[in-house]
Amino acid sequence: MKIKIFPLTADAATIAARRKRRRAAGKLQRKREMPEISSRLIVATATAAVASFICLSLALPGCAAQESDDEGELHHLDQIHHQHQDFIIGESEEHDHIAHHLAEMQNKDELLEDIREDTVVNAIPEKDLPKFGELLQNVTVPVSREAVLQCVVDNLQTYKIAWLRVDTQTILTIQNHVITKNHRMSITHAEKRAWILRIRDVKESDKGWYMCQINTDPMKSQVGYLDVVVPPDILDYPTSTDMVIREGSNVTLKCAATGSPTPTITWRREGGELIPLPNGAEAVAYNGSFLTIAKVNRLNMGAYLCIASNGIPPTVSKRVMLIVHFPPMIWIQNQLVGAALTQNITLECQSEAYPKSINYWMKNDTIIVPGERFVPETFESGYKITMRLTIYEVDIQDFGAYRCVAKNSLGDTDGAIKLYHIPQTTTMTTMAPTVSIITVPVVLVKYNKGSDHGASYRSDGKSPHLTKHDAKSLTDDLDRMQDLKGWASRLAPVSPILGLSMILGVGFLGPWPG
Repeated sequence: MKIKIFPLTADAATIAARRKRRRAAGKLQRKREMPEISSRLIVATATAAVASFICLSLALPGCAAQESDDEGELHHLDQIHHQHQDFIIGESEEHDHIAHHLAEMQNKDELLEDIREDTVVNAIPEKDLPKFGELLQNVTVPVSREAVLQCVVDNLQTYKIAWLRVDTQTILTIQNHVITKNHRMSITHAEKRAWILRIRDVKESDKGWYMCQINTDPMKSQVGYLDVVVPPDILDYPTSTDMVIREGSNVTLKCAATGSPTPTITWRREGGELIPLPNGAEAVAYNGSFLTIAKVNRLNMGAYLCIASNGIPPTVSKRVMLIVHFPPMIWIQNQLVGAALTQNITLECQSEAYPKSINYWMKNDTIIVPGERFVPETFESGYKITMRLTIYEVDIQDFGAYRCVAKNSLGDTDGAIKLYHIPQTTTMTTMAPTVSIITVPVVLVKYNKGSDHGASYRSDGKSPHLTKHDAKSLTDDLDRMQDLKGWASRLAPVSPILGLSMILGVGFLGPWPG
């Protein structure tokens, strides 16, 4: 059955007159100011139970009511009882079906006319009417917290306060009664003038305009906005995952996030490295959901951080690895390395490759196996590898060409290092009771014991240990030889027992003039 709610009871003649007035009001709908219907109510009740119907106007303090079934016939008006500006309470008929009740508004003028005819309405001075004591404040609340909307009314008297959701025209509360079925909402009355609507565990869907209404004539109301803020959250899709790309190609990194307000997306590189920008420049950070890198190179490889923030903590980020594939390359700083016999020597190569390469050393097309004298080592730093081969106690067979080799799935390369022989410089020490003579480089000193207490010197070009030096070095050596000659001359008188006969030679220079 349908319920049209009136603030009064009436006989059949009065109801018929009202029907006539409603039909006339329909024709004048465009010319006359029609009231707003706050909500459309559907109430379910069991047989013989008490059904409550609430009609709340957005423009009027009361409603007109009439009970009818689907054919418009009237039934059991004596079962409907009215409480002006509050609830219509009626006992349901004993029907097998569930009753459907519809609250509708009459035209404003007709409703006031009905009230004047059937009730005593005393005009109340404006100064005695209820009024709002404070403005209804807009409220901003993080999601999952509690929202509190406070409506302060002075001099309420017997009028009623209602809370409504404006966008859906939903009645939430009337006085201390919660009308909505949303269990998260509650109403409290504080200090006799504050009507506080509380919404627990706020959801983003609760965002919107809320109205506090007083059922005066005309109706008084004020609205406030509930803004529900949501911290940022990065979406798994379409946000990029780790990406593998060939060097020289173009790549675009994507980052998507939700939140309220809409989050700002910032890209940074892990470790503070510079980000290549679309215009060819570089920067520490880049703002935007899409980061495009043209002609990617190995220097662009690494971790990129997508950071989403909207002023609501916490700020969140996602790490995206950009992996650049390229074939091996090798750099050799010293391609010629010299060593003397029995010396320890280290050969070194630098390689770059990704995926990581296999690295090894070769000599005469044979892979060098680690052993006591040959020790290969590798040191990795990202896509860079340092290769070292240490040779202990070099012998004559170790001289020759060595190759450092790097291979991965994209290719292979090698580099050559030549190890050559450096003749040793001879150093001899003379041992005598009181004299030690040590040669300078490139000077070969020979001595023998004699009985003439004299000293002599000559050139000796037969020594295999002498090496060629530049002119300056040879001049310095001759000066040293001259000093040695004078020292030997002074030695004879001092040590008569040990006569020294000294023969001094200087490589290929020829005799030293005496």
